[in-house]
Amino acid sequence: MEPEPEFEVGQRVRVKASVLFMHVPGHKGEGFEASGSVGTVQRVYHERNLSANRGVKVAFDEPKKWLGHFQPNELELDGGS
Repeated sequence: MEPEPEFEVGQRVRVKASVLFMHVPGHKGEGFEASGSVGTVQRVYHERNLSANRGVKVAFDEPKKWLGHFQPNELELDGGS
């Protein structure tokens, strides 16, 4: 099993996994498939007492501004970072 990648605040990342979000503005009915989206890491959670199970918070500007939480293995560094 591969170790999970480490990310840092400010890094540009690309969603490499198929992840469907239902809260993205303009896509709440059908959902938004985030695969291929590029965003900026806002926070990496290391606290063990959180209820969230996706510890990397990423901000996106497309299709509109939105935030998503990911598992590290769902992301990769963007080539332009």
